[in-house]
Amino acid sequence: MDKKNDAIEDLSCVILVGGESRRIGSDKAQVEFKGKKLFRHVFEKISPLFDDIMISAHDRSYPTDTLGDIEAARLISDCKTDKDVRGPALGLAAALEQARNKWVFMTACDQPLIRPELIKCLAGLRDGFDCIVPIADGKVQSLFACFKKSCLPALRERIENAETKKGRSLYGFLKENQEIKVRYVTKLEVKKIDPKLQSFIDIDTLEELKELEQNH
Repeated sequence: MDKKNDAIEDLSCVILVGGESRRIGSDKAQVEFKGKKLFRHVFEKISPLFDDIMISAHDRSYPTDTLGDIEAARLISDCKTDKDVRGPALGLAAALEQARNKWVFMTACDQPLIRPELIKCLAGLRDGFDCIVPIADGKVQSLFACFKKSCLPALRERIENAETKKGRSLYGFLKENQEIKVRYVTKLEVKKIDPKLQSFIDIDTLEELKELEQNH
């Protein structure tokens, strides 16, 4: 992707796609919200912020042509392991390996109310840390966070050695790894930019989708 004058310096982006919600029954990236696919809502809002955008799927057979115009964004697949496992940690590891910048902002495709200003805020807090992670409603928002390439060795080790899905979770990685410096962004800090915490609203059921369409 060509350099953009207004792109955040030294920050790539990865959008996770291809996750099939059991409660929705299909790839959430393809689900429509207000006449447009969830992926398009996310991509169109955040793409002006980055000069390097990756779309992360489990494998390279993902049909990116169904996502509309993705400009020069590139498809990447989960990092390879000796185990048949999936999850956001594998997508992040692949993104950190292939990013053209030292940092990666990661988000999911099902957060249509994302606030670009909040991403800029996180990026502005990177100095001296390896991860910048918001907290909202008592939850660590690891799927809306910035990670430095320095995280990669520890992340790969955890993916390879963890015996359970919980053990491979990004939450566990952030909480239990002593080698990385994490800057948690408090709820109060987040609400200065996103008062209703809308950036973290994701879609897990058709009922949630319908409610969100009615309220926004």
